[in-house]
Amino acid sequence: MGIIMLVMGKIKLVQIIFYLVAAVVTNSLLVGNELAAVRHVELYMIGGHVDGHLAATMGDAAIENMEKFHVDKGFIGVHSINFDVGLTSIATPQMQVKRAIFEASKQVFVLADSSKFGGGYVSVICPVKDVYKIITDSQISKEYIRKAEHEQIPLVIAGNREQ
Repeated sequence: MGIIMLVMGKIKLVQIIFYLVAAVVTNSLLVGNELAAVRHVELYMIGGHVDGHLAATMGDAAIENMEKFHVDKGFIGVHSINFDVGLTSIATPQMQVKRAIFEASKQVFVLADSSKFGGGYVSVICPVKDVYKIITDSQISKEYIRKAEHEQIPLVIAGNREQ
């Protein structure tokens, strides 16, 4: 059984987990609610201050709780992916939670649609090279595909059956 950590509402991924036998660690109230009734999923909720806007736990208590786990795969979303700056977040609390995912996970997958490439925000989560794989949509520009190849960052384009 694999252990998966999901942060802040990756509901589409939850739909796939329904078919897996796994343990899931999450700070997302939405993910927790979706998986609570799935008998073959062992669910662990991260405690902490609930951010009502994000429907997720945040802050020092959430970080301390996450540090107690070690998982096979972590899945995060980001506000931007900039190959020069790194993965960035819009605010410090989200950045801290996402950094904790990197510490707790053997492999971290970034789920980001093509609009997230380029630009950047103030809070840097980590360098792009620290990511195991980036999963994105088919609208990603050739420029960013080339940059990912140049940086040797595995890129999975959803719907591309050749990968």
